[in-house]
Amino acid sequence: FFFDFWATMIDDCQPVVEILELEPNEYIKFNLRNTNITMANTLRRVMQVEVPILAIDLVNLEKNSSVLPDEMLCQRLGLIPLTSTVAKEMNNVMDCPCDGACSECTVELTLNVRCPPD
Repeated sequence: FFFDFWATMIDDCQPVVEILELEPNEYIKFNLRNTNITMANTLRRVMQVEVPILAIDLVNLEKNSSVLPDEMLCQRLGLIPLTSTVAKEMNNVMDCPCDGACSECTVELTLNVRCPPD
């Protein structure tokens, strides 16, 4: 009886993954059931690590007339993950044989934003 009870509990505690949509190399939509938040969060973190992204590292502000200080604005820009089709082929800046910035390890983006007067 004791073994049967624990065997039933273990079977009831197995995570269940139901795949709703799957587009290879693009996205997957699924339901994860019968698991705890720790396992779901671990799975989320593993999936995020596997997505190649670019990150904003160096920001040059010419004029900032917003209420946010320059440092806070630059820090918030650095938190935005930028997905790209070329991110997989790029070198890590630390591993690149160049002495600074080249087209193999960096991308230059320009953002021109103006706040219209109210």
